[in-house]
Amino acid sequence: MRACVVFLSGRARLQETQRRLAELRMLMDGVRDVPIGSLPWQRVRVDRSSRRWMTLLQLARLFLARDWEATHHDAQHHRDGVSLLFPMHDLFEAIVAKAFRQALAPLGLEVVSQCGFLNCLGPWVEHGLCTGTLFRTKPDIIIRAGGRTVAVLDTKWKCLKTVAEDRKRGIVQGDIYQLMAYSQLYECNRLMLLYPRHAGLPDKGLLKDYGVAVPGSRPPARLQVATIDVANDLAAMVATIRPLILGLGISC
Repeated sequence: MRACVVFLSGRARLQETQRRLAELRMLMDGVRDVPIGSLPWQRVRVDRSSRRWMTLLQLARLFLARDWEATHHDAQHHRDGVSLLFPMHDLFEAIVAKAFRQALAPLGLEVVSQCGFLNCLGPWVEHGLCTGTLFRTKPDIIIRAGGRTVAVLDTKWKCLKTVAEDRKRGIVQGDIYQLMAYSQLYECNRLMLLYPRHAGLPDKGLLKDYGVAVPGSRPPARLQVATIDVANDLAAMVATIRPLILGLGISC
Protein backbone atom coordinates (compact mmCIF):
# COMPACT_ATOMS: atom_id res chain seq x y z
CA MET A 1 0.00 0.00 0.00
CA ARG A 2 2.82 2.41 0.86
CA ALA A 3 4.63 1.66 -2.40
CA CYS A 4 1.44 2.49 -4.31
CA VAL A 5 0.90 5.75 -2.41
CA VAL A 6 4.51 6.82 -3.05
CA PHE A 7 4.15 5.87 -6.73
CA LEU A 8 0.93 7.88 -7.16
CA SER A 9 2.34 10.87 -5.26
CA GLY A 10 4.83 11.38 -8.06
CA ARG A 11 2.10 11.38 -10.70
CA ALA A 12 -0.97 13.05 -9.20
CA ARG A 13 -1.59 16.59 -10.43
CA LEU A 14 -4.60 17.79 -8.50
CA GLN A 15 -3.76 19.52 -5.24
CA GLU A 16 -6.56 17.74 -3.38
CA THR A 17 -5.30 14.34 -4.58
CA GLN A 18 -1.78 15.23 -3.47
CA ARG A 19 -3.11 16.24 -0.05
CA ARG A 20 -4.94 12.95 0.43
CA LEU A 21 -1.91 10.93 -0.65
CA ALA A 22 0.26 12.87 1.81
CA GLU A 23 -2.17 12.00 4.61
CA LEU A 24 -2.02 8.32 3.67
CA ARG A 25 1.75 8.46 3.58
CA MET A 26 1.83 9.91 7.11
CA LEU A 27 -0.50 7.17 8.35
CA MET A 28 1.96 4.58 7.00
CA ASP A 29 5.03 6.38 8.33
CA GLY A 30 6.12 3.25 10.20
CA VAL A 31 6.21 1.18 6.99
CA ARG A 32 9.60 1.12 5.29
CA ASP A 33 9.95 1.90 1.59
CA VAL A 34 10.57 -1.06 -0.71
CA PRO A 35 11.43 -0.71 -4.41
CA ILE A 36 8.54 -1.74 -6.65
CA GLY A 37 10.59 -4.50 -8.23
CA SER A 38 11.32 -6.00 -4.81
CA LEU A 39 7.76 -6.10 -3.46
CA PRO A 40 7.00 -9.63 -2.16
CA TRP A 41 3.65 -10.18 -3.86
CA GLN A 42 3.93 -13.97 -3.45
CA ARG A 43 4.02 -13.62 0.33
CA VAL A 44 0.72 -11.74 0.52
CA ARG A 45 -2.04 -13.89 1.99
CA VAL A 46 -5.64 -12.70 2.18
CA ASP A 47 -7.80 -14.47 4.73
CA ARG A 48 -11.11 -13.72 6.41
CA SER A 49 -9.59 -11.08 8.69
CA SER A 50 -7.93 -9.18 5.81
CA ARG A 51 -10.51 -9.75 3.07
CA ARG A 52 -11.54 -6.08 3.13
CA TRP A 53 -8.09 -5.25 1.72
CA MET A 54 -8.59 -7.35 -1.41
CA THR A 55 -9.96 -4.60 -3.66
CA LEU A 56 -7.24 -2.17 -2.57
CA LEU A 57 -4.59 -4.83 -3.10
CA GLN A 58 -5.81 -5.49 -6.63
CA LEU A 59 -5.91 -1.77 -7.37
CA ALA A 60 -2.39 -1.28 -6.00
CA ARG A 61 -1.14 -4.14 -8.16
CA LEU A 62 -2.82 -2.57 -11.20
CA PHE A 63 -1.20 0.83 -10.61
CA LEU A 64 2.24 -0.51 -9.75
CA ALA A 65 2.25 -2.72 -12.83
CA ARG A 66 1.40 0.42 -14.87
CA ASP A 67 -1.42 -1.52 -16.44
CA TRP A 68 -4.19 0.96 -15.71
CA GLU A 69 -5.12 1.62 -19.36
CA ALA A 70 -5.65 -2.02 -20.26
CA THR A 71 -9.31 -2.51 -21.16
CA HIS A 72 -9.08 -6.20 -22.01
CA HIS A 73 -10.12 -9.11 -19.86
CA ASP A 74 -7.57 -11.86 -19.50
CA ALA A 75 -9.62 -14.93 -18.54
CA GLN A 76 -6.54 -17.13 -18.16
CA HIS A 77 -5.00 -14.94 -15.46
CA HIS A 78 -8.31 -13.59 -14.13
CA ARG A 79 -7.25 -10.00 -14.74
CA ASP A 80 -9.78 -7.22 -15.21
CA GLY A 81 -9.00 -4.21 -17.34
CA VAL A 82 -9.90 -0.66 -16.40
CA SER A 83 -11.96 1.62 -18.61
CA LEU A 84 -11.41 5.37 -18.55
CA LEU A 85 -14.60 7.40 -18.11
CA PHE A 86 -15.01 10.95 -19.42
CA PRO A 87 -17.64 13.59 -18.60
CA MET A 88 -19.40 13.27 -21.95
CA HIS A 89 -21.41 16.48 -21.62
CA ASP A 90 -18.16 18.46 -21.31
CA LEU A 91 -16.60 16.55 -24.21
CA PHE A 92 -19.67 17.09 -26.41
CA GLU A 93 -19.71 20.81 -25.60
CA ALA A 94 -15.99 21.14 -26.39
CA ILE A 95 -16.19 19.49 -29.83
CA VAL A 96 -19.36 21.44 -30.70
CA ALA A 97 -17.69 24.73 -29.72
CA LYS A 98 -14.66 23.89 -31.86
CA ALA A 99 -16.85 23.06 -34.86
CA PHE A 100 -18.92 26.22 -34.39
CA ARG A 101 -15.79 28.39 -34.28
CA GLN A 102 -14.50 26.91 -37.51
CA ALA A 103 -17.90 27.21 -39.19
CA LEU A 104 -18.73 30.77 -38.14
CA ALA A 105 -15.37 32.55 -38.14
CA PRO A 106 -15.57 33.14 -41.94
CA LEU A 107 -18.98 34.75 -41.36
CA GLY A 108 -17.55 37.27 -38.90
CA LEU A 109 -19.23 35.66 -35.91
CA GLU A 110 -17.43 35.05 -32.63
CA VAL A 111 -18.08 31.81 -30.70
CA VAL A 112 -17.32 31.82 -26.97
CA SER A 113 -17.89 28.85 -24.66
CA GLN A 114 -18.55 28.78 -20.92
CA CYS A 115 -18.80 32.55 -20.61
CA GLY A 116 -21.27 35.36 -19.94
CA PHE A 117 -21.25 35.19 -16.13
CA LEU A 118 -24.20 37.55 -15.72
CA ASN A 119 -26.05 37.27 -12.41
CA CYS A 120 -29.80 36.72 -12.25
CA LEU A 121 -30.71 38.59 -9.06
CA GLY A 122 -29.63 41.76 -7.32
CA PRO A 123 -30.86 44.27 -4.74
CA TRP A 124 -34.25 45.76 -5.45
CA VAL A 125 -34.21 49.41 -6.53
CA GLU A 126 -37.54 51.26 -6.58
CA HIS A 127 -36.83 53.51 -9.54
CA GLY A 128 -33.68 52.23 -11.16
CA LEU A 129 -31.91 49.36 -12.82
CA CYS A 130 -31.11 46.14 -11.01
CA THR A 131 -27.47 45.04 -10.93
CA GLY A 132 -27.18 41.29 -10.58
CA THR A 133 -25.07 39.97 -7.73
CA LEU A 134 -26.45 36.48 -7.14
CA PHE A 135 -27.00 33.27 -9.13
CA ARG A 136 -24.34 33.60 -11.81
CA THR A 137 -25.09 32.12 -15.22
CA LYS A 138 -22.67 30.42 -17.58
CA PRO A 139 -24.19 29.56 -20.97
CA ASP A 140 -22.50 26.72 -22.84
CA ILE A 141 -22.00 28.72 -26.05
CA ILE A 142 -22.58 32.37 -26.92
CA ILE A 143 -22.42 33.69 -30.48
CA ARG A 144 -21.51 37.35 -30.88
CA ALA A 145 -21.49 39.76 -33.80
CA GLY A 146 -19.56 42.97 -33.27
CA GLY A 147 -19.38 42.29 -29.54
CA ARG A 148 -23.16 41.93 -29.25
CA THR A 149 -24.74 38.62 -28.22
CA VAL A 150 -26.88 37.36 -31.09
CA ALA A 151 -27.50 33.75 -30.03
CA VAL A 152 -27.22 31.52 -26.97
CA LEU A 153 -26.80 27.76 -27.32
CA ASP A 154 -27.13 25.03 -24.73
CA THR A 155 -25.58 21.65 -25.53
CA LYS A 156 -27.19 18.53 -24.07
CA TRP A 157 -25.58 15.09 -24.08
CA LYS A 158 -28.95 13.33 -24.01
CA CYS A 159 -30.90 11.11 -26.38
CA LEU A 160 -33.88 12.88 -27.89
CA LYS A 161 -37.01 10.86 -28.52
CA THR A 162 -39.13 10.77 -31.65
CA VAL A 163 -42.46 12.60 -31.78
CA ALA A 164 -44.19 9.22 -31.80
CA GLU A 165 -42.58 8.43 -28.43
CA ASP A 166 -43.13 11.84 -26.86
CA ARG A 167 -44.48 15.01 -28.44
CA LYS A 168 -41.96 16.97 -26.32
CA ARG A 169 -39.20 14.63 -27.59
CA GLY A 170 -38.00 14.08 -24.04
CA ILE A 171 -36.78 17.66 -23.64
CA VAL A 172 -36.48 18.57 -19.97
CA GLN A 173 -38.70 21.45 -18.92
CA GLY A 174 -35.93 23.00 -16.82
CA ASP A 175 -33.73 23.31 -19.94
CA ILE A 176 -36.42 25.44 -21.60
CA TYR A 177 -36.72 27.65 -18.53
CA GLN A 178 -32.95 28.10 -18.50
CA LEU A 179 -32.86 29.32 -22.11
CA MET A 180 -35.80 31.65 -21.49
CA ALA A 181 -33.82 33.20 -18.63
CA TYR A 182 -30.74 33.52 -20.88
CA SER A 183 -32.87 35.27 -23.50
CA GLN A 184 -33.90 37.96 -21.05
CA LEU A 185 -30.58 38.29 -19.23
CA TYR A 186 -28.43 38.48 -22.36
CA GLU A 187 -31.01 40.46 -24.38
CA CYS A 188 -30.96 37.84 -27.09
CA ASN A 189 -33.91 36.42 -29.03
CA ARG A 190 -32.13 33.58 -30.84
CA LEU A 191 -31.81 30.37 -28.80
CA MET A 192 -30.87 26.77 -29.53
CA LEU A 193 -30.87 23.43 -27.74
CA LEU A 194 -28.33 21.19 -29.45
CA TYR A 195 -28.31 17.42 -28.96
CA PRO A 196 -26.20 14.58 -30.41
CA ARG A 197 -27.76 12.88 -33.41
CA HIS A 198 -28.49 9.17 -33.02
CA ALA A 199 -29.81 6.47 -35.33
CA GLY A 200 -33.25 6.46 -33.71
CA LEU A 201 -34.06 9.94 -35.02
CA PRO A 202 -35.52 10.13 -38.52
CA ASP A 203 -34.74 13.86 -38.80
CA LYS A 204 -31.38 15.50 -39.36
CA GLY A 205 -30.18 18.93 -38.30
CA LEU A 206 -33.09 21.14 -37.32
CA LEU A 207 -35.82 19.19 -35.57
CA LYS A 208 -38.21 21.89 -34.42
CA ASP A 209 -38.61 25.66 -34.56
CA TYR A 210 -40.41 27.23 -31.61
CA GLY A 211 -41.44 30.71 -30.57
CA VAL A 212 -41.23 31.58 -26.88
CA ALA A 213 -44.71 32.61 -25.75
CA VAL A 214 -44.68 36.15 -24.37
CA PRO A 215 -47.59 38.47 -23.56
CA GLY A 216 -48.22 41.57 -25.62
CA SER A 217 -47.04 42.37 -29.11
CA ARG A 218 -43.27 42.13 -28.48
CA PRO A 219 -41.60 39.80 -31.03
CA PRO A 220 -41.03 36.41 -29.38
CA ALA A 221 -37.64 34.79 -28.99
CA ARG A 222 -36.94 31.96 -31.39
CA LEU A 223 -35.86 28.63 -29.92
CA GLN A 224 -34.67 25.85 -32.16
CA VAL A 225 -34.09 22.23 -31.23
CA ALA A 226 -31.42 20.64 -33.40
CA THR A 227 -28.99 17.74 -33.55
CA ILE A 228 -25.44 17.32 -34.76
CA ASP A 229 -23.70 14.07 -35.65
CA VAL A 230 -20.43 13.95 -33.70
CA ALA A 231 -19.56 10.67 -35.43
CA ASN A 232 -18.79 12.75 -38.53
CA ASP A 233 -15.47 14.46 -39.10
CA LEU A 234 -15.05 18.16 -38.36
CA ALA A 235 -15.64 19.23 -41.97
CA ALA A 236 -19.02 17.48 -42.07
CA MET A 237 -20.00 19.04 -38.74
CA VAL A 238 -19.06 22.49 -40.05
CA ALA A 239 -21.22 21.93 -43.12
CA THR A 240 -24.17 21.13 -40.83
CA ILE A 241 -23.67 24.13 -38.55
CA ARG A 242 -23.80 26.98 -41.05
CA PRO A 243 -27.36 26.25 -42.26
CA LEU A 244 -28.47 25.88 -38.63
CA ILE A 245 -27.13 29.30 -37.65
CA LEU A 246 -28.36 31.01 -40.78
CA GLY A 247 -31.73 29.33 -40.17
CA LEU A 248 -31.89 31.06 -36.80
CA GLY A 249 -32.11 34.33 -38.70
CA ILE A 250 -28.81 35.73 -37.38
CA SER A 251 -27.51 38.61 -39.44
CA CYS A 252 -23.76 38.28 -40.01
